[in-house]
Amino acid sequence: MGHYQKTDIFNQHDVPALLIRKFFSCLSFPHDRCLEWIGVKNSKGYGFLSYRGYPFVAHRLSYFFFRGILPPFSQGEIDHLCRNPRCVNPYHLEVVTRKENQLRGNSPCAINARKTSCIRGHDLIN
Repeated sequence: MGHYQKTDIFNQHDVPALLIRKFFSCLSFPHDRCLEWIGVKNSKGYGFLSYRGYPFVAHRLSYFFFRGILPPFSQGEIDHLCRNPRCVNPYHLEVVTRKENQLRGNSPCAINARKTSCIRGHDLIN
């Protein structure tokens, strides 16, 4: 399994109460708009928890709980509009393609892809 997200062990109407309690016990309600994950995080800062041996990425689980659907990885990724990997606010999450998710990031490739001119001011051709 390339990604650690098993979504077919339950459906929206059959979410185990223990999983819901574990999820909500790891949330912080700060004064700003993000709903932050205070539970276990991976090396990139994304929250996760496990249930019955299946690890769940916290923001994908949040999207599933509040939006009721979760696209397969092949059909899209969940992007943080707020750019905060700890955020699980479902209104800060959006399904996008892998390419769109990467281009919205702050990697050197993403920064260069957004440039419209070179350092000398010449227009870049797409």
